[in-house]
Amino acid sequence: MKKRADGRYQRRVSLGRDREGKPVYEYIYGKTMKEVNEKYTELMYRKNRGAVLVGGQMTVEQLADEWLTNEKAGNVRPQSFYQLKCDVSKIGKSLGHIRVQALTAYDIECFRDRLKDEGTETMFNRCLIVLRSMLNYAIRHDVVARNVTVGIHSLKHEAPKKRVLTPFELAAIQRAELDPDQRAMLEILFYTGIRRGELLALEVKDVDFSRRLLSISKTVLNNGTIQDNTKTKAGTRLIYIPDALLPTLQDWCQKVERGLLFPSQRGTPMMVASSAFKWKRISERIFGDSVPEDFTYHLFRHTYASNLYKAGVDLKTAQYLLGHTDIKTTMNIYTHFGSQDVDINRINDFFKGSQKVVKNA
Repeated sequence: MKKRADGRYQRRVSLGRDREGKPVYEYIYGKTMKEVNEKYTELMYRKNRGAVLVGGQMTVEQLADEWLTNEKAGNVRPQSFYQLKCDVSKIGKSLGHIRVQALTAYDIECFRDRLKDEGTETMFNRCLIVLRSMLNYAIRHDVVARNVTVGIHSLKHEAPKKRVLTPFELAAIQRAELDPDQRAMLEILFYTGIRRGELLALEVKDVDFSRRLLSISKTVLNNGTIQDNTKTKAGTRLIYIPDALLPTLQDWCQKVERGLLFPSQRGTPMMVASSAFKWKRISERIFGDSVPEDFTYHLFRHTYASNLYKAGVDLKTAQYLLGHTDIKTTMNIYTHFGSQDVDINRINDFFKGSQKVVKNA
């Protein structure tokens, strides 16, 4: 056992040889000698139970590929799989070259510090969940004896406060000189509250003008492929087309004629990068060089939820229109709305009726 320059104690433990006959070592670290000895005891206990390590030269990147293929491919929704691949890619850039058996908690803590400095705490928290799952998979397949993520905590992150479009922003949108497709995109978002992926998957055939209904039944994944169902089962729904949206939607559908309402320049569904670029162009048309940081597709969805609340739409109906699987999600959104969203006239009317009941009792 030796003391490192960073103040921690280190012990190298021989665990035998791998299938290729090469020696396999595990490095144990701790702030005190007692901590190192406790970890050593735990490691030997697992080794004596038959956890023979066979993946001596496997890197974190190789483990990630195997984990994605054997554990996740075909077992999670395409959108979730794409997100996992993004998280694995982020892990790979910092930790991918390290042998799995040589990976330490300190390596992961350094990775955490880098992402914290970049202001991407939520990214680390997702990556930590992925790493834990990967290493549990490695334990089950006797690649490592223990999971070095145990004891590593996620980063505290204060979610940005949800808000709705301000009167200033609404006026700026109305005044902006937008192309017909840009105007149609914003109005659909504002009057239906659909998600970005649902918007990009919309086709002319999804618009039923006779019944004034918009059919939401699919979504575009970040890689530009269309998934024949929405983010959740509850996402498949019919949304009423209000009077205010009707003229713009009719004009745009007539111009498009058939196929996707908002395709890429090649006529295919937009990938995440293309939709981000399109949104940047729209935002600059509206605000010039002063685009609010949180002016996003989702801001329109939250504004739609606020408008449902102001209109007195009940929770179950709002849940359906927003495509939420769990009504708690809808409730959480509704509770974010403050006193500015309270309809005083509705409260007064209610209590006027209550007073009459009391007087007549």
